[in-house]
Amino acid sequence: MQPKANLDDSPEYTLLQKRNILLYKIPPVLTAKGHYLNEWKEAVWQGNLRVAAKGDRAFVYFLDDAQQIYAVCPVADNIESSIQKCVDSSRGYAVRIEDPASKRYMWVGLAFRDRNDSFDFNVCFEDFKKHKDMDKNPAKYAEANRPVNDFTLKSGEKLSLNIGGLESTGSRPKPAGAADLSAFKFAPPPGSRSGPAPAPAPAPAPTFEQPRPPTQTFTSAQQSSDFGWGFDWGAPTTQTTQPTQQLQNVSTAQTQTNKPSNNINSVNLLDL
Repeated sequence: MQPKANLDDSPEYTLLQKRNILLYKIPPVLTAKGHYLNEWKEAVWQGNLRVAAKGDRAFVYFLDDAQQIYAVCPVADNIESSIQKCVDSSRGYAVRIEDPASKRYMWVGLAFRDRNDSFDFNVCFEDFKKHKDMDKNPAKYAEANRPVNDFTLKSGEKLSLNIGGLESTGSRPKPAGAADLSAFKFAPPPGSRSGPAPAPAPAPAPTFEQPRPPTQTFTSAQQSSDFGWGFDWGAPTTQTTQPTQQLQNVSTAQTQTNKPSNNINSVNLLDL
């Protein structure tokens, strides 16, 4: 069965294709709440979906694996008259299929297995409606999409820039009157001879002198140190001398001590 939805000679182009969709037999809507995917229990068909546009009309084709048409949903100018979203799920839609010959129609349930496929299906019709409005009102959208200033270059035009007195026509400008600094030389400082500067004199070699030990006067007490170097380790630095008279007095005192005392003998006799 081939659809005869549009008799004009406009080419037909595909807007969207999806695989593995389901069609359900749905009960009639008794209230104004809408359709519920959870109430659809009986699946009647499984296959592929293709959305196509021809002129200012869009069509939803339900195809089997052999690309044979099972049913067609002509999309009206008011999309909600042909396709309605489910209230309880974003994966379900109620679509109005129609027989092109007898014009008989019925509502069936369309369910996608993936939410991304359902999102693409919804956006597809929004884009088609926008492009159809642009074709009907080109002046309206041309004014809205027109840039504020048109900076595009026309055919044969060239871009010219003037920066700091330098003009450019698209190529890199060359500096005018560029000086050659290779021949430029600085004047020598005042008091210097002309010609190349003499090489600096070599620095004198460093000389090392063996340090001499300091001259010191050591006393007899310092010379008797165990270290034998004569350093002062806290001993007195002044030499003390004892007079000969003091030595004689000490010797006389020791001689008198060794002699027996008459007082001691007298005391012993009395005790007897």
